[in-house]
Amino acid sequence: MSISAVQGFLNRVIYLTTYVLKANKTFSVPGKAKILVVDEWRLDVLTPLFNGENYEVLYVRGEILNLNIVVICKVFINWAHGNSFFLSYAMAFLEIVKPSVVITFIDNNPQFQKLDEKMSCKAVKFVTIQNGTRVLSRDNPKGSRPIYHSNFFCFGRYEVDQYKGHGACVEAFHPCGSLIDSYYRASSRVKEKKVDVDLCLVSEGWHEFPCDDLLHGHARRAFERLMDYIRIFITRNERSLLVACRHGVDTREFSAEIDYLCAHLGKGTMCTPHDRQRWTSYSLTDNAHVVISENSTLMREAFGRGQKILACNYSGDEDYDFPVDGIWSLKEQGYSIFEERLLTLLSMDLASYRELSSAQALYSVGYSDASPTHLLLQSVIAEQLGNYRHNGH
Repeated sequence: MSISAVQGFLNRVIYLTTYVLKANKTFSVPGKAKILVVDEWRLDVLTPLFNGENYEVLYVRGEILNLNIVVICKVFINWAHGNSFFLSYAMAFLEIVKPSVVITFIDNNPQFQKLDEKMSCKAVKFVTIQNGTRVLSRDNPKGSRPIYHSNFFCFGRYEVDQYKGHGACVEAFHPCGSLIDSYYRASSRVKEKKVDVDLCLVSEGWHEFPCDDLLHGHARRAFERLMDYIRIFITRNERSLLVACRHGVDTREFSAEIDYLCAHLGKGTMCTPHDRQRWTSYSLTDNAHVVISENSTLMREAFGRGQKILACNYSGDEDYDFPVDGIWSLKEQGYSIFEERLLTLLSMDLASYRELSSAQALYSVGYSDASPTHLLLQSVIAEQLGNYRHNGH
């Protein structure tokens, strides 16, 4: 065995030991359930899809580790067959819980993809729901294990072309829009639309990465250039600005985000904390004449709702380009062209803008009023659970 192989083995042992020691432990055998949720993140978004059906959660971030003797035995059996620890652990859960639906809101989790590829069958339907715009060349570089989804509920036809072009193995694409955006459209908040601000900047959290970070540094520098342009624009043209922040007011990250934004946009910039319950970020994007960002999911969702946007990619990296080109997309650097484009958008009649962008908006976010994303997913899950009962489980 080579030195690098030994080092790799030791690193895995250290990681696994640390994971086990840090995790909260439970010794109860998982209960049988019709639905297994892989990764608790945004569980609040998934549970309304279940129509009251019981479910179990497979925690994958070290929140809870199940050390029940039945689970441990099954893990070792699966591990002995050459599977990774996570895959062995997840397979053990499936064998005990016996779900009909396995679902996640973390579409870019390679471990879930391995589980999907290995365990998906007619009796067990895997449902992967996209939660954000993906940079595939960065997150799944050439030489990596191909992306796999048996059922991928993605934002739009753009993902179909993007994933196929990247060589992903997706058995069934379901371009149906964004789940959270679908909930927002169905909420009372969307009916309260009232334009009261010229510009809404969507914060993307690049301050969390150093400027010289190899993966994200150029995106941070590009976003800072954009903020500098915005500061000049609102001063010269006497326009109003609100920032839709990434973090909530009660989080430790919020103050750092505010300091970062104000350093580029100016002291006194109105920054609104993220509040999931009140749909603040979505309301802000609906209540602005133009939404600006680099390539945020929130801005893309606003584009899908027919809002005016300006996606500015000054990184020189096409991976951060907006999915579709048009008057709403800008890659050429320089304040003058930025100002000209933004003034054009602000003066454009909304009906004319929507006529120009409607086809591209649907390609980017394939939401349907006739079949909203959340209702479509509810029906898919209910149909599979109906088959589950029909088969005598």
